[in-house]
Amino acid sequence: MIYLYLNRNQIKILALTKALLGQYSLSYFAKTHSSQLIDNKNLANVDVIASAIKEGLTSAQPLQITEKEVTVILPQELFSFLRFAIPKDISDTAIVPFIKDKARQELNIDIQDEYYDYILSSQSTETIASFYSLPKDLHQRLTEIFQLLQLKIVKIIPETLSYYTLFQKTLRKEKTENILYVSYGTESAFGYLFDSFGLARNTSYAFESNIKASLKKTVDALQNESIKINRLILSGEESKKVRQDLFTKEVGAWTNPLEKILDNFYQDYLKMLITAENHTFSILTYDVCLGAFIFSQEQKDFTLMKSEKNHGNGKKLTFKPPQFNIASEIFSLKTVLMFVISFIISFGIIFAGSRLSKSKIDLSFMKQSVKKVTPTTKPTPKPKASPTPSIQKEKLKIQVLNGSGTKGKANDVKEILLEAGYSDIITDNADSFDYTKTEVRIKGNEKAIFSLIQKDLTDHVKIGKSTELDKDETADIVIIIGTDFE
Repeated sequence: MIYLYLNRNQIKILALTKALLGQYSLSYFAKTHSSQLIDNKNLANVDVIASAIKEGLTSAQPLQITEKEVTVILPQELFSFLRFAIPKDISDTAIVPFIKDKARQELNIDIQDEYYDYILSSQSTETIASFYSLPKDLHQRLTEIFQLLQLKIVKIIPETLSYYTLFQKTLRKEKTENILYVSYGTESAFGYLFDSFGLARNTSYAFESNIKASLKKTVDALQNESIKINRLILSGEESKKVRQDLFTKEVGAWTNPLEKILDNFYQDYLKMLITAENHTFSILTYDVCLGAFIFSQEQKDFTLMKSEKNHGNGKKLTFKPPQFNIASEIFSLKTVLMFVISFIISFGIIFAGSRLSKSKIDLSFMKQSVKKVTPTTKPTPKPKASPTPSIQKEKLKIQVLNGSGTKGKANDVKEILLEAGYSDIITDNADSFDYTKTEVRIKGNEKAIFSLIQKDLTDHVKIGKSTELDKDETADIVIIIGTDFE
């Protein structure tokens, strides 16, 4: 399958060719063109776009692309978009008619002239529908372009659904968040506003070369509209150069690098991707293509290839936390059969073949700490409190403040917490260096979280109690390091 992204003057292509054991060999291409590919919310010259796509297919690395089926990812500006609440008492068969009526009334479009689809996102007792549609004439032009290249479009995905998919696993059921997703590239930076249900606004934000100042201005403007940004997710090649704690402080919004999210929440998918030897693939450049791949795996019904006449009235699958089972993907009946036959023919061929390709995906953040265990002759078991199973360390936002005055102490504590399994941590100085005792402040003053922090820091400091953190604070836990921290 080819995942192909077009924006105003840029093309990105990620081709996944199925290999053994449920993995995919990658070919990829990205280029920024001087001429416009999309102009004034419409496709530019058909020949120009076809030529750009053909160049990408033939110039892809490590091998030119020969796949024929394409998932096309398009900028949000090309779509009509609407979101609204679904009544709680509505029947499954009434959902589609309800959505179509809403689209007619509020978007002022003739649904007969559109290709459309929608996603339902649920949280607590509320369900929100996100409706997307493309005009038939634009859809036809797009089809003509790919037919010229003897390619078949099987799915069309708005870029915002790709981006949302890349952090959707991090969302908490009990909390509604406002999230600013920012693609920070070498030539441009732009972003979209999301909340826990999906895209919140059908507009993109363009950021200037001084991205920190530009982002700060946007965050403050949204704050003036009573929209507090709970998280800023930073993607793109330039995001690798950003220091999380300083960026958070200067922008005024808690910053999550996308690479950290992928490392913590999307390992199953990353392990499926393999590249040829001596080729390094940067996942942050192709974030929108990766998001489309994951979205396609988890939302198979969404297509934007259906018009009014072939849209049914059945219930649409809800956008819910993914339940991806890599074991079932890897060991499908067909794959197992292929594997058994290959094994019978020649174990040696398989054994050698499994080593022909080594993944060189640029995910330097994907590191596992390996601890050396030294056995003792007479181990003395220590009673340890069992953490509450529902607490996921990687989801907790922790701010470590240096109140001891010892240079580098906050970073030392950050390393201790990283070793203990936490991941979303930023550091800074406290309001003074006069803290003699370490303090812990927790949002909601949750005892289970405090017990976990106590346990993980017990070798370095004794913390008797915690205080409650204001619910408007971005962090879930604030640790102020005192001079008693060893």
